[in-house]
Amino acid sequence: MNGNAGTLWADAPDRPTLRAEDVHIWRSTPDVDDGILQSLGRDLSEDERGRAEKFHFEKDRRRYIVGRGALRNILSRYLRTDARQLTFQYGPRGKPLLAGSFEREPLRFNLAHSGGLVLYGFALGRDIGVDVERTDRGVDFMNIAERFFSAREFEALNRLHAAERRHAFFHCWARKEAYLKATGGGLSDRLDGFSVTMDPRSEHVELARHDPGDHGVSWTLRSIDAGPGYAAAVSVEGVGAALSCWNWPDVKTAGSGSAASG
Repeated sequence: MNGNAGTLWADAPDRPTLRAEDVHIWRSTPDVDDGILQSLGRDLSEDERGRAEKFHFEKDRRRYIVGRGALRNILSRYLRTDARQLTFQYGPRGKPLLAGSFEREPLRFNLAHSGGLVLYGFALGRDIGVDVERTDRGVDFMNIAERFFSAREFEALNRLHAAERRHAFFHCWARKEAYLKATGGGLSDRLDGFSVTMDPRSEHVELARHDPGDHGVSWTLRSIDAGPGYAAAVSVEGVGAALSCWNWPDVKTAGSGSAASG
C-alpha cells in the first residue's frame, strides 16, 4: 500500500514517540487475514464486540473490528500498555477521547475511513482532526459545493478546468472536514463559515475564517497523499506540524494486546 510522490509512508514503529511539534498519521486497510482479525477482536471491549455483532453485513463487521482494534493497538504503542486496558469517552459530537486511568494523558487522536482506507491522526496536547474521501464516488459535487462551500471556494472551483474540478472538490471537502473534526464542530458546523485552499496540489493549506468573533486559536492544515483514488487532510491546533506517516498493520504485533507494553 504505497503512497504517491509527496508523502513517504514508512513501516510502523513498535514504540513511537510524539514530541510537541509532531503529527503522526497511520494508514490501514480492513483487508487483513482472519488471524489478525481474531486477535484484534480479542482486544475490543465487551461493548465494542457487541456493536460488531450488530452489523448485518460481514464486510461492515470486519471493518469495525479492524478499525477499533487497530486504534487500540496503535494507542497501546504510544502509551506502552495493553490494548485491552484502554477505555474511551466521547465528546458531544462523538469524538473519542481516552478515559479511565489514561484520561489525563496529553495524547490526542482522531480517525476517519472511506472505502477501503482508514486514517488515524495523533498529536501531543493539541486537538487534531483527520479526514479521507474516496474520489470516485458518484455525487453531484458542483451542486454540493454551491450549497455548502464558501463563496470564495465555489468561485475558485468554477475557475478550474472542468477535468480538475472533481479532484479539487474532494480535496477541499477533506480539508474542511478535518478542520471541523479538530475543532469539535466549531462555527456552528457551518461549512461556508471558513475557506481553505482549493488547489489539490497544495500540501500546506491556508485557512481563512469568516467569523469576526473567532479569535485566539491558530490551526495548521495539511493535505495528505493517502494513495491513488483518495483525498485526505489533517488539521491540528497550533502553528506547524512535523508530519510522519506510517503504514499499519505490522503483522508481528497487530492485535497482540500487550505487544507495546514494557
